[in-house]
Amino acid sequence: MSITSRLLIILCLTPTQLIAEEQTVIPVSSKSLSELLIYPEHSAPATVISLNDSQISAQIAAEIKSIAVQVGDEVQAGQKLVELDCADSQLNLRHSKAALSLAEKELARARSLAKSNNLSAQQLNQRKTEYTQAQVAWKQAELQVKRCIVSAPFAGVITKRFASEGELATPGTALLQLLDTQRLEVSVHLPADDADKLAEIKNPQLRANQQSWPLDFRTMLPLINTSARTREARFVFSAHSALPGTAGRIYWQSPQPHLPADFLVQRDGQTGLFLYQDGKAKFHTLKNAQIGHPAPVDLPTDAAIIIDGRFALKDNDLVKLSP
Repeated sequence: MSITSRLLIILCLTPTQLIAEEQTVIPVSSKSLSELLIYPEHSAPATVISLNDSQISAQIAAEIKSIAVQVGDEVQAGQKLVELDCADSQLNLRHSKAALSLAEKELARARSLAKSNNLSAQQLNQRKTEYTQAQVAWKQAELQVKRCIVSAPFAGVITKRFASEGELATPGTALLQLLDTQRLEVSVHLPADDADKLAEIKNPQLRANQQSWPLDFRTMLPLINTSARTREARFVFSAHSALPGTAGRIYWQSPQPHLPADFLVQRDGQTGLFLYQDGKAKFHTLKNAQIGHPAPVDLPTDAAIIIDGRFALKDNDLVKLSP
């Protein structure tokens, strides 16, 4: 084609056509967003705590007759831990039972006399009161005898022993320390700004000592630690549990899909990605995205994300998909 012919063709082109003629079409590749999405994993320090770590105390004044467990023993709920000398309590029970029997007979006699009008209503009421008082005294004495045996209120392990056989116990005397090994929770402290998202997390688990335990989110405490600016969350074990006091980390997946950091680019101080739309590269800004970190995305999962060739692109560049 002669130079004159080329000049005539150029003169006939519109300004837009001239720009398109001069602009290079850049070959790129793309993938749908659904192929790229990930759910980033996060973690935080955590500790296994027991809901019950109780001092087991005597409820009556009596000599310690025997202690049936030692430190380290695992016990079941209701199992005998300590036996107190019950001689005085048993004597009191027999006395109160005899008093109840007498009060019952006196009440029966009073009712018989009242029917024949040989006893006033006031005297009958007095016998009823005496009988009720005798019943209460007998029940109290019976309860005292039951308290001669100190039993485990829950299943757990004996961690301390405070008393010895032969010592005199009084109400409130600490005998043993019992740690609950069944009702356990995992405590984790998170920055206050991130805590509200925790209820929606996916697949939380505790990892410690090269082991892992699946967890379920239970609650977020409605208060903020003013010094550390953190909130405490509590988890429960889904299946098997770790030992009380275990220290490790809770790992969980973000509930919101993210784009891997490798696909992020920066243009004019903004962080985002390039979309393939009708033969053009469209720069899409991602809010709160940071280079080097996965970014949450607000695009349809079928959006075409430009992969190869993205680093050389500008917004609205002409592109073509490589086969």
